[in-house]
Amino acid sequence: LHNRMEKTVLFPRKRETGEIYQDALRFLHSERKPLARIIAVYVLPFLLIYAAAQVFMQMKLAGSADLMREMEPEKLIKEIGPVYKNLMITLAFYLFVQSLYMAAIFSYVQVYVARGKGGFTSGEVITLLSSNALLALGASLGVAFISFSGLFLLIIPGLILANSLSLTPFIAIFERKGIPFALLRSFLLTSKAWWHTLVLNLTGILIIWGVNILLTLPLSAMLTASGSASPASSAAAPAPAVTAAALPTELWQWIALGAALAISSLFAILPFLFQAFQYFNLTARIQKPGEDGH
Repeated sequence: LHNRMEKTVLFPRKRETGEIYQDALRFLHSERKPLARIIAVYVLPFLLIYAAAQVFMQMKLAGSADLMREMEPEKLIKEIGPVYKNLMITLAFYLFVQSLYMAAIFSYVQVYVARGKGGFTSGEVITLLSSNALLALGASLGVAFISFSGLFLLIIPGLILANSLSLTPFIAIFERKGIPFALLRSFLLTSKAWWHTLVLNLTGILIIWGVNILLTLPLSAMLTASGSASPASSAAAPAPAVTAAALPTELWQWIALGAALAISSLFAILPFLFQAFQYFNLTARIQKPGEDGH
């Protein structure tokens, strides 16, 4: 019993940035087996499909890049249409996979907070997955739309909005009061510790990018040595269109690139946990005496 209590992570309390990192890793270590099973069955297959689709699209772009450069502008506009269509489909699928992954982690946290460590089964988490995935997708689309609107105006407002609204998916799932409410609630909560939230979000992004760079480093070195540029890294979001010179030429190199994308994308669990802990940290800081925090 003492060992179990030692490992239990109490979500609803105030934390400094360092404590959030520490407790996120402690929670991940404590719950690694049930989380790994849920991710392997419900998230990983879609993640692998996304990585394969991403690599396939880059292969097609690489194959037609030289041809496109020689085309007349009118013909190029006609030919590039399907490319952008495929890019949009890949982006939409990325949002779906990301929302599903987010829902899996946030559903687990939701049940963990309500029932306590060891007080529930994976089946109880799985029953929440479909409805929470829809909530996460709706919340992510709302955040993306508002943030991109800000980006079209100026870069800085877009980044400010993206950070301010970063807790929206977790709030939508945990509080279940609708997406407009979650957007507003995230904006109000993060305004109490905006820079603190930014550091957590940037750390999460850098972890994913860092893993992707480390995994593709040997391939990058090989391509550089053979006179090619390094492959495009893409972990937190789908890659933009790239030229043939920036990509591998052999099938095994493409497979290695896809594997690196899939593995690094799995590390998104850390920023998801950072957001969950930050939500509880901020609600604890603004909680009035006598409130239960939910």
